[in-house]
Amino acid sequence: MSSHVQPCFVLVLCAILVVFIGAGVAAEAEQSTSQQPQLKIIVKNISANGLVFTCNVVGSLAAKEQVFFLHGFPEFRVFWNPVLQRWAQQSADVYAVACDLRGYSSGASPDGAEHYSYEIFALDTFAIADACGMKKFHLVGHDHGALLGWFMANTNAPNSDRIITYTSLASPHLGPFNKALEGGWELQQLASMYFNELSLVDSASRNNNALFHFPWVKPLFPTVKAFQKALWWYYGSVTSVMSKPPIFPHSTIKKVTWPPMDFVLGIDDAIPMPVRPSVVPTNYSVGFTAQPTTFICGTYDIYLLCPQFAKSTGEWVKGEYTFVEVPCGHELFHLGNATEGCDTSSDVEKVIAAISAQVGLHH
Repeated sequence: MSSHVQPCFVLVLCAILVVFIGAGVAAEAEQSTSQQPQLKIIVKNISANGLVFTCNVVGSLAAKEQVFFLHGFPEFRVFWNPVLQRWAQQSADVYAVACDLRGYSSGASPDGAEHYSYEIFALDTFAIADACGMKKFHLVGHDHGALLGWFMANTNAPNSDRIITYTSLASPHLGPFNKALEGGWELQQLASMYFNELSLVDSASRNNNALFHFPWVKPLFPTVKAFQKALWWYYGSVTSVMSKPPIFPHSTIKKVTWPPMDFVLGIDDAIPMPVRPSVVPTNYSVGFTAQPTTFICGTYDIYLLCPQFAKSTGEWVKGEYTFVEVPCGHELFHLGNATEGCDTSSDVEKVIAAISAQVGLHH
């Protein structure tokens, strides 16, 4: 493994695992304290679209507000536990659902790359919502889940009128994001260059399972096959919905001082690819978002340089638009390191408050 990637990936993995393990333990504690008068996080297996999704649920269908959460890569439903726990503690008037999505739920991880695309992920989301009795709901997404959310809230997309409001964490609207990847902004192209390797149909097993041997992978995905199914989120979106950024020479990547390029260099070492220009989506028409929308962004996000997308994202939103910037990295609920998460709990509180406000809850 490249010496470039090991420190960064260990840091990333630690950040992610702290969120997963801490949130997961807290969720179990929520389930075991039946004497508390507040709401609890309940784990449910929900059948939808011919699959079974493992979901964390707070509240009931009788609640005033209904919220659906979409996690990103390489995350699971427990990413959203800080929000769900807060709402449960407050006995908020909310019915909230956060599932391990296709490729992450053991009962919803079919074999075959053809079963992984944004169109199918959107069908999953609406089918789960139907199974939960949600006719209309607020949608909240992070990372890949946020990009899927922009896809679903697109005025050209089926059932977009079922989405009451949209909240995106970290990911800008697909319009300006694709423009940046196609050539509008070289720094974002460099930060996203790993899309090329991760979007291969067999990226998990390439070069003797090179990616699978990174230290952050096995604690999350026990087998190459399981890892590949999560990676198919890239396969099913890059060049079909998202632009594929160019591949730069190693020497160009090494010249970048900010954001840190350890992640990109490590992926490039594991699966070297020849230099080539960007590739635009084949048959995708980016549409406007009509819903009231909040875009929450970390100043120090090294993967999605989202503060620079604040204005251009707003230009693609026809509803009321709110931009919230916090001094955090990509993992907006993690404490302890601003390049990956947030330095202070007050910054995490700002994120939870912004989500709560957009879905009509008082934080």
